[in-house]
Amino acid sequence: MKLIMLDLDGTLLTSDKKITEHNIDALRYAKSKGMYVGIATGRASFMMDKFIKEFNLDNLIDFVVGYNGVEVKDYQNHTLEVSDMMTGEMTRELAIKSRNMPWNLVAYDEHCRYAKVADSHIVGYAQATGHPYAVYDFETGDREWAKVSFYTFDNAIFTEEEYEMMYPLMTDRYHGFRTSPYTFEVVNANVSKVKGILKVCDKLGITIDEVMAFGDSSNDVEMIKAVGLGVVMANGTSDAKAVANDVTLSNDEDGVAYYLNTYLKRGE
Repeated sequence: MKLIMLDLDGTLLTSDKKITEHNIDALRYAKSKGMYVGIATGRASFMMDKFIKEFNLDNLIDFVVGYNGVEVKDYQNHTLEVSDMMTGEMTRELAIKSRNMPWNLVAYDEHCRYAKVADSHIVGYAQATGHPYAVYDFETGDREWAKVSFYTFDNAIFTEEEYEMMYPLMTDRYHGFRTSPYTFEVVNANVSKVKGILKVCDKLGITIDEVMAFGDSSNDVEMIKAVGLGVVMANGTSDAKAVANDVTLSNDEDGVAYYLNTYLKRGE
């Protein structure tokens, strides 16, 4: 394996959204053995810039596949590629089809978080992060978005029945997947973490069979299946585990570090 790609929430991060020194140390050891390290996440690259500074990960992270594959940021060459946004027409169609559903529709950029309704979740997030919010009419707006998301109102948990109601809203132009008990994300149908990882492979001159990927949830299934070695956390969803080559410890038990140190036979 020449490249490690890591999901964040539920995988590299603990439940309280931290990255432990054990995981950082294991990743640095993998780099010392000639491996590259990348992040594959639903988050935007501008968020990852802050994350890298917050946890002192400079010179550790080589690539970020952001917004589930819309963005590919190369930290070696300081480049950012953006492709296959949700068009204004796609977003308007989705908003109209879901207007009577009991969910909030949300999108964001570096400057603001936009929501159909300013509920307690949206207001609380702005207060906690300093990322401002605005109410936005998705049914008439014409902006492009990297992704749009359905959230439960006031941070309630989606039921299985509600998740099942979302899939019929998808078309051959955009698709969606659950990313947390509170969130269902929608992106252009041409977008996936796998396509982003393939772009990284092209940059490195390697094949996807030389990639090791860690994930935990339904939006990681395609990535786990596609790479040479797909590893799912013990806390992962059943569909992700079903396609994995291996399962490691949970995200709260330094599962990434445990697997990497074992794979690299560290200490032997």
